[in-house]
Amino acid sequence: GMDVSVANISEPFVETAEALWPDQLTTTGMIPEAANASHVVKFFIAIAVGSSAQAQALVQNPAFQSIIEQVMANKLSHAKANVNATCNVSARRLATEWAVDVARRLMAMLRCYFSVVVPLGLSPSGIQSSVVGLQTDSITQALTLQLNDTNFSGMDVSVASISEPFV
Repeated sequence: GMDVSVANISEPFVETAEALWPDQLTTTGMIPEAANASHVVKFFIAIAVGSSAQAQALVQNPAFQSIIEQVMANKLSHAKANVNATCNVSARRLATEWAVDVARRLMAMLRCYFSVVVPLGLSPSGIQSSVVGLQTDSITQALTLQLNDTNFSGMDVSVASISEPFV
């Protein structure tokens, strides 16, 4: 008979933020301040939105980019000038994004990739621990509040997941 061995089954594939980081988001291209940075901490968040049309409208609007950078700068207690976001509508769901409740799972998902510049002489560990401490509900509330003053007011946005940070 056939000798079937299960000894060499690999560990479940873990989708790390680093592995999923888009190639085109090179640090220097994104951040003018990166030249005088000691480190750049990177992570991303997934945001569930009511429809793919709304998701597209958000990612194409520079005001939204500024808002999400401000929200994250506030949450990380970091200067907004050192927080850079690039958002896109994610085609492929990640395991963590499927893990959310059914209602949000049916919504469109956009992803915001953050590069946080750590000024020279400072260790990235402080920012990294702040990222690890982020709460999806807290970011959702802050983002909803900021959007209230814009033409995106009343839009249903919900932070579904936050990746682990990496340097």
